[in-house]
Amino acid sequence: MLLIATELLAKMFEATLGPTVWHTPAGLALALLTLLGLRYAPVVLAASLLSSFFFHPQSAWWVQVLLPVLITANHSGVAWLARRWYGPVPVPRNAREAAGLALLTFAAPIPLALVGTGFLQAGGLVAPGLGWSTVFQWWLGAESGILTMVPLIMVNLAPWLLPDLRPRARRRSGSEWSEIAAQAFALLACLWIVHRIDPLREFHAFYLTFLPLVWICLRHGLPGATLATFAITGGGLAALRLLGTSEHLVVDFLLLKLAVTTVGLGLGTAVTLRVRAEAARAETEARLERAIDGAQLCLWDWEVPGGQMTFNRQWTETLGYQLEELAPRESSWRKLVHSDDLPRVLWVRDAHLKGHTPAYEAEYRLRTKDGGWRWVLDRGSVVERDAAGRPVRVAGVLIDIAERKRAEAETLRQLHIVEGAPDFIGTADLQGNMLYANPALLQLKGDAELAAARRRHLSEYHPAWAAQKILREAIPTALAQGQWSGESALLDRQGREIPVSQTVCVHRDGDGRPYAVSTIARDISRQQQAAAAALDAERTALQARKFESLGVLAGGMAHDFNNLLTAMLGNASLARSELPPASPAHRYFQQIESAALRAAELCQLMLAYSGKGPAAEEPVDLNALAEEIVPTLQAEIGSNCVLECVLSRPLPPTNTDPAKLRQTVRHLVCNAAEAIGGRRPGIIRIRTGTRRVDLEFLREPYLSPALAPGDYVFFEVSDDGGGMTPEIQAHLFEPFFTSKPGNHGLGLTAALGFARSHGGAIKAASEPGRGSAFTVFLPLLASETSHPAAHYAPAPGWRSAGKLLVIDDEESVRAIAIRMLESLGFTPLVAGDGPEGLRLFGEHASTLRAVLLDLSMPHMDGEETFRELRRLDAKVPVILMSGFSEKDLADRFKDQERPGFLQKPFEREKLQACLHGILEARA
Repeated sequence: MLLIATELLAKMFEATLGPTVWHTPAGLALALLTLLGLRYAPVVLAASLLSSFFFHPQSAWWVQVLLPVLITANHSGVAWLARRWYGPVPVPRNAREAAGLALLTFAAPIPLALVGTGFLQAGGLVAPGLGWSTVFQWWLGAESGILTMVPLIMVNLAPWLLPDLRPRARRRSGSEWSEIAAQAFALLACLWIVHRIDPLREFHAFYLTFLPLVWICLRHGLPGATLATFAITGGGLAALRLLGTSEHLVVDFLLLKLAVTTVGLGLGTAVTLRVRAEAARAETEARLERAIDGAQLCLWDWEVPGGQMTFNRQWTETLGYQLEELAPRESSWRKLVHSDDLPRVLWVRDAHLKGHTPAYEAEYRLRTKDGGWRWVLDRGSVVERDAAGRPVRVAGVLIDIAERKRAEAETLRQLHIVEGAPDFIGTADLQGNMLYANPALLQLKGDAELAAARRRHLSEYHPAWAAQKILREAIPTALAQGQWSGESALLDRQGREIPVSQTVCVHRDGDGRPYAVSTIARDISRQQQAAAAALDAERTALQARKFESLGVLAGGMAHDFNNLLTAMLGNASLARSELPPASPAHRYFQQIESAALRAAELCQLMLAYSGKGPAAEEPVDLNALAEEIVPTLQAEIGSNCVLECVLSRPLPPTNTDPAKLRQTVRHLVCNAAEAIGGRRPGIIRIRTGTRRVDLEFLREPYLSPALAPGDYVFFEVSDDGGGMTPEIQAHLFEPFFTSKPGNHGLGLTAALGFARSHGGAIKAASEPGRGSAFTVFLPLLASETSHPAAHYAPAPGWRSAGKLLVIDDEESVRAIAIRMLESLGFTPLVAGDGPEGLRLFGEHASTLRAVLLDLSMPHMDGEETFRELRRLDAKVPVILMSGFSEKDLADRFKDQERPGFLQKPFEREKLQACLHGILEARA
C-alpha cells in the first residue's frame, strides 16, 4: 500500500511524463528491502506489478512485467550488499565506510538504467540515438529518488519499524516548537519566492533554499536534514509541474536536488555525529561520575608549576567540607595534613616527582571539619611532564582507610592479647608445620624467635600419646565440627610433661576450604594439683570423720566398760581384803583382778584411739628410747629380721608418755616383722629426725586433721616386706581390722590413738612388693603443755573417818564406792547426778571431808558440778573420777583450781592411796 501511495505521489510531482524524473517508489523499495530484508522482495514485486498495470496501461504488457522485475531484482541486490556490509540501518563508522556507502548509493541505479534502456531499445520504445540520454535520465531520476527517500526512511521510519532502534519519547518545549515552525515557514517561503518571482527563477535562485536547509541541519541534524531535503525536492517538483517548465530547467533542478541532498545529508550527518558524540561523551562522563560516586573515589589534580590543586566533591565531603570551602590550591591541602605526618608525606611525594619511585603512595591523617583526624591512603603519579622532563601535572585518588586503621588497631590489640597471654597459642598448616607461636609457647620450648618455631612440627610440642591424640582425634574433629576441646599435655624444653586444657580450631579461606589450625593450651597442673589436694583433703576429712565417729563410739564404750570394770575390780579387791591371808580364794580373786586389769588395758587402747586415753607425759629423747628398746625388740622378733637404727643427732625432746611410746614402737616393729614373715630375711629400720611441716606437706594424707604447721620430731618404722594394696591401706587404722588371721588388729589403732592424744599424726606409706613405712610425728617439747600425772604412794592399812560424798550416775560404781569407803572407815553419802549431789553437799558441807565426783554424767556433767561445788565451798577436796586421761582433765581445768584425779577402773588399794594422799596433805 505504501508503494502504491508513493506511486500516486510521484504522479502528482512529475515535471514531465515518464518515470525518469522522480523515482520515489524505487527509493522506497530499496529502503524497505534494506530495513526488512529480502523476504519482502515478493511484496515489493507485487506492488510494482500492480502499480505498473494500473498507472501505465498504455505500455506494452511485456514492459509492464519486465520493468517491475528489473527494479525488484536491482534493488534486492543492492539491499543485500548494504545489509551485508553495513547492517539493516547503514551508518558509516569511518571515512572508508562513508566512501563505500556513497559509492554504493550512486552506483545502485546504474545496472537498472543500462539493462532497462537496453530492453526498451530492443522493443523499439527508445530511439537509437537517445540511448545514453535515456540511461542518464533514468539514473538521474532513480538516484534522486534514492537520495530523497532512503535517508528519509532510514532516519525517520526505521526506528518505528525496528523496535530496538526506537528512540525514547522526549517532550519538546514551547520554544523548540516555535523554532520548528519558523524553520518550516522559512523553507516554504524560500520555495515560494524562487518559483513565484520570475527573475529569480530564470537566474537559478533555487540555491536560496540552502539558507533554511543549513539552519535546519545545524539545529536538528540528520532527521531535520532528511525532512528538509524531501520538502525542497517535493516542493520544487510540485512547483515545476504546476507552473510549467522546460526540460532544461528540470535538469537544472535535478542537479540542484543532488546538491541539496548531498549538502543536507552531509551536514545533517556531521551534526548528528557531533551530537551523538557529545551525548556519548556526556553519558561517559555521567557514567564515570556515577562510578566515582559509587566507588566513593576522592580525586585530586595538581598543576605543579602554578600550585593549582582541585578536588572533586567526594574528596571534600569525605572530610566534611563543601567543595567551595576549600580553595583550589596545594597550600589548602598542606594545611589539612597532620603536622606529624606532613614531613614524611612531602618526602615520599618529592621522591616520586624526582622520578625515584614509579608512583606516589602515602598513609597519613587529614583534619576533618569537626576538628577530628581521619586516616587516608593517598595514591598518585605524574601524568604530564614538559620537554625537560619536569612534572607539570600530577593526579591521584585519596582513599578513606579509617575503618581499615580501626580494624588494624583491633587486630593489633588482639595480637597483643595473644602475645601477652600466659596460654600456649600456636598455628600450624594442615600438615602440622608450625606457622606461628606466641611468646609463651616460644618460651616453653626455649625458642628465641618465631623462625625457630617455624622449623618445628606440631607433634614436637606434645608427648607421643598427646601428639597421637591431637593428630588423630583433635584435628579431624575440628575439621568436621569447627572446634575440638579436651585435655592433653605439652612438653617443655627439659622434656617434662605439662598437663593442659587444649582447644583446636580450624581456619578457612573465602571459599570455605581449611588451610590451617590453631591450638590454645592452658596449663592445668595447678588445677590438677588443687583438685588432687581437694580430693585428698576430702578423703582425709572423710577418714577423720570416720575415725572421729569410731573414736566417739570407742570412748563411749570404754567409759561404760570402765564403770563395769570399776565394780568388778572393786568387788574383787574388797573380797580379797576380807579373806584370811591363808585362804586359797586369794588366788582366784587375784585372777579376777588380773583379768579386769587386762580388760582395763583394752579400754585404755580404745580411749587412746579416741585421743582421750590417760597419758603420763614427760620429756623424752626419742634416740635414747630407741637405743634402749632395740635389744628387747630384736629378741622379740627373732633373728630372721634385722633391726637397724638410723638416728638423727642432735634431736630435740618431745612431751610424751614413755610407756605408751614404747608400746607404740613395739606395735609398729612387730607389725613390720609380721609383714616380712618367716620365709625370708628382712630389714626393719627405726629412723628418727625432725621435719618442718608446712602447708604443702600437710596436703599429703594424714590421719590427724588437727596437725598444725611447725617443727615436729618423728620416728619411722619401715620394712622391706610385701607391702599393702590401697584397699588394705584404706582400713589400716580401723579398730579390730587385720589382714592377718588370728590377730585382734588393735596395734595400729593404739599407735593412731597415741599420736592423736599427743597432738601429733601418723602417716602410712606402702606399695605392693616395696615394703611399708609408718611415721609418727610428735610436737616438740613445750613446758606450758606439760601436765604431769598425780602419783599417790600406796598406804597399806591406812584408815580414816568422816563423811565422803560420792556423785556418779552409774549405780554399780556408787555401790562399790560405798563398800570401799566403809571398809576404809568413812561414812559415804551418794548422789546419782549433779543436782542431787549439790543438794547433799549443801546439807553436809560443814561435815564433809571430800567429794568423789564422776566427770561424765547426764544433765550436769562433772565440770559444771565442780564449779558449783566450789561456789558453795572452796575448801572441801574434790576428786574427779574418769576413764579419760588426766591430761584431758588438766586441759579442761587449766584456768581453775585443779582437783584430784582417780583413774577408772580402780581397786580398793588405789582408792585408799588417793584418799590418803589428798586428805593427809590437807591435814
